[in-house]
Amino acid sequence: MVAASPSPLLVPIARLEGRVREQFRAILHQSFPPNERESLESIDRRLADNATLHGAFIGEDLVGFALILALDVDGVVLLDYLAVADEHRNRGLGRALLEYMCGLYGAQGDAGGILLEVESDQWGTEEERYLRSRRIAFYRRNGAVSLPLAGHLEMPGTDGTSLIYTKLLWLPLADRPPVGERLRACLLSFLRYCYGLQEGDPRTEAALSLLPD
Repeated sequence: MVAASPSPLLVPIARLEGRVREQFRAILHQSFPPNERESLESIDRRLADNATLHGAFIGEDLVGFALILALDVDGVVLLDYLAVADEHRNRGLGRALLEYMCGLYGAQGDAGGILLEVESDQWGTEEERYLRSRRIAFYRRNGAVSLPLAGHLEMPGTDGTSLIYTKLLWLPLADRPPVGERLRACLLSFLRYCYGLQEGDPRTEAALSLLPD
């Protein structure tokens, strides 16, 4: 049995600087392949604009983080990244971060839910599909449900040349999963704030075609 980590200190991080910046970089690189991770410079710009970073610290060391993007749909935010350092995985830190965020955003007056983007477990190598299915199972164990889209989303990788295939989940705070026009608004907001895709872009139109009739 893997021993539990000491209880982490969960706090917002306003800027990535010094030791914390290097630890953040290491966890990001451990947790996501090159075409799924943004540069630190891009994340710096997000923090100055519409993102909030929450860190899990044990002592002075950053051992996990969650990056939240504000969307323009009332009561909805997007979990852009959730990651834990290799040596602290399977010790409850991911769940602690998720519970912390649910408590924090659930206390807001207009709380609705948290959108989660996860890599589809229907593409990639056998090992990649296994890891992705475990990540999806983790979110489901913690209350997330799939949004009613007809398939996975084909999104541009951060390397500018590849495609990644993702799914959207909904972690409820006060609202059931969105439907109808609210679901469409959530999808459009996600595409705009996460990938810079506007209405009329072929990739946006392909994503909208997955909405239920």
